[in-house]
Amino acid sequence: MAKLTESHIVVVVNGVETVVNAHPETPLRTVAELALKQTKNGGRSLSDWELKDAKGTPLDLSRKVGDFHFPADVILYLTLRVGVNGAPIVATRGEPGTPR
Repeated sequence: MAKLTESHIVVVVNGVETVVNAHPETPLRTVAELALKQTKNGGRSLSDWELKDAKGTPLDLSRKVGDFHFPADVILYLTLRVGVNGAPIVATRGEPGTPR
């Protein structure tokens, strides 16, 4: 696959797809902020969101786009963090993956 130079990054924000123009020197934080703005999801702080690749791996927003060597057809996923205000949800007895 071709490597990303200056191109478009598809970002899916809570199921809504948008395209963000990016350069290898663009901070990933900027890509996330633009995706939120373009999808009208500006009501929450960026810290409430998590950017992941197609494998579900969280991406470090402080790094630059070029650090990741994304393929030209990359799709990233920006979703709200699990739990209230970004705090993890604690599983209770009887939920999937917990002892009964």
